[in-house]
Amino acid sequence: MPRPTLLQQLQSIEADRVVWVHEAHLDEGDLSRMREALQTELDVPLHEMAVEGGEALKTLAQTEQFWEHWSALGVTRRSLILTHGGGALSDAVGFAAATLKRGIAVAHVPTTILGMVDAAWGGKTGINWGHGKNQIGTFHHPEFVHVDATWLKTLSARELRAGLAEMAKHELLSPASLSIPLDEVANLDPSKHLDTWTDWLVASSNVKQTFVQADPGDFGARQALNLGHTVAHALESWSMARGSAWLHGEAVAVGLQFALFEMSNETLTVGSSAPLASMPAPPTGFQQWLKQAIPMPTPLPENGETLWPWMMQDKKNQGEAVMDLAIRPSSQGLWLARWEKHAFEATWTKFVRSM
Repeated sequence: MPRPTLLQQLQSIEADRVVWVHEAHLDEGDLSRMREALQTELDVPLHEMAVEGGEALKTLAQTEQFWEHWSALGVTRRSLILTHGGGALSDAVGFAAATLKRGIAVAHVPTTILGMVDAAWGGKTGINWGHGKNQIGTFHHPEFVHVDATWLKTLSARELRAGLAEMAKHELLSPASLSIPLDEVANLDPSKHLDTWTDWLVASSNVKQTFVQADPGDFGARQALNLGHTVAHALESWSMARGSAWLHGEAVAVGLQFALFEMSNETLTVGSSAPLASMPAPPTGFQQWLKQAIPMPTPLPENGETLWPWMMQDKKNQGEAVMDLAIRPSSQGLWLARWEKHAFEATWTKFVRSM
């Protein structure tokens, strides 16, 4: 069955107006074609808003600017905010839409791999606060997410490679859901293999949706999607505080490598409850492929004591305990687990030396 077009999805919403918020530096030719299509086909007022993308959007001050601008346009609770850009844009605009007038409908046209397979789905919105990643946010599910690999041509080589991290996580969690191995897709030029890339992106996003639908509130099985993210969020916050922010995918790639390293050491304290998800043993050589496919910025923090304060701020934590996920091939499961400070610091030191 053919996937619906963006215009078909928009027309199904029956909004009283559409505010199209897009990143300013997308391909101008593609933007012009989209602008013309929206102006021609929509029978409600269309407002265009161009913004700079990236984590700088995710502040309280920027949120207030969205509220003020949209209110001046006459946005109502029957309006639709359409985002068009990366994951930071959908996070920030989604949060502003969720909180203005107690909730305005939002839809996403992601232009990055991270947005297409992860950030735009699941309803999580958020802004950064106090140097912490996504410390303020809410759940606000989009009306739809339109996935099209055409927009990947706007990415730099670094952003394209970083985007593979969330796809790699989904392949670890549900390899049977993906008909072609990621390492094969990653070697294909998206501009020359649009259909293959779009199909893979949709399949990868479906892995996330399966977990989201099983646990919308993120209290159980959905937490499996946090694989690699405790360390990743700590690295992002640490790097932001140093003034040299890593890309989210770069941090997730290191987080996944660390999870695979821990799997061989089993230093995490696993509880007695059932696993969050079944999970087959990772493919041989997967960690080495990650290292080659997604080059990480340097340097890594040399000792775990540097990262521990950022680990303590993670949203998954329970009480004073730093929570993470442990892969245990012996049980073919992914378990919610707890870090002890000394165990994390010792494991991190060994991990850095192994890199």
